[in-house]
Amino acid sequence: MRDVEVVVAGHICLDIIPGMEHVAYGKLPALLKPGHLVITGPVHFSTGGPVSNTGLALHRLGVATRLVAKIGADPLGNIVREIVDGIDPSLAGGLVEDPAVSTSYSVILSAPGIDRIFLHCPAANDAFTAADVDVSLLEKARLMHFGYPPVMKQMYANGGSELVELYRRAKQTGVTTSLDMTFPDPEADGGRADWPVILRAVLPYVDVFLPSFEELFFMLHRDEYERLRSEQTEGDVLMGATPELLGRLADELLDMGVRIVAIKLGSRGLYLRTAGEKVLECM
Repeated sequence: MRDVEVVVAGHICLDIIPGMEHVAYGKLPALLKPGHLVITGPVHFSTGGPVSNTGLALHRLGVATRLVAKIGADPLGNIVREIVDGIDPSLAGGLVEDPAVSTSYSVILSAPGIDRIFLHCPAANDAFTAADVDVSLLEKARLMHFGYPPVMKQMYANGGSELVELYRRAKQTGVTTSLDMTFPDPEADGGRADWPVILRAVLPYVDVFLPSFEELFFMLHRDEYERLRSEQTEGDVLMGATPELLGRLADELLDMGVRIVAIKLGSRGLYLRTAGEKVLECM
């Protein structure tokens, strides 16, 4: 057994979840009403983001995993480290503590009868760079999984140069690479980034790419995405994910150089495409 099988790097945050089990659906508009008080229950703290969600899941499945992410030298960072240490102290060895930034957090409003509402602060994730991933750690691993560049400023700035550099270094070690995405805020810098340019630059170094349909369609064809969204009932873009459209999107990604495309479709499953056998033999 290797000391490290998988390195999970990228976005991490502290999820702050007020107890709202007793808050009726009709009271939710009051949350945004100035001067109005809504009584909640005890707060729950949890680590969130792909480094936590994917990394800790792999650890619980018995896979030797290391978490690599950036936190601040602040009370929220202390809570993140305490949670991770409580699961296994060896997991937190790759957490980079930067006193110049604050720790990322999300306030999650989860009341009965509605989908969750997220208030998110990227904070330390915006300062994460390729240099925060120890290459010697990758040399010991079989897989590097990275998550959520759309909410990590240095990963999408300057045409994604830091993201490309990270994956270029990773592939030089011989490790298999995978890349997970999240939907960017359309009004924030991450939503306005030139994602076709970024993906064309990084995907030649990516073995497995794991976007959702909504994320991918928004990033590659925003105008078409917006038109489809306006045509669907309640804006459910997923209903427009036809086999023909999925095939076209997968073809675009394979032409960019990725080896395996897995487009997440929520309750509808997963659309999987692979490159030719000769390309896969090089992985």
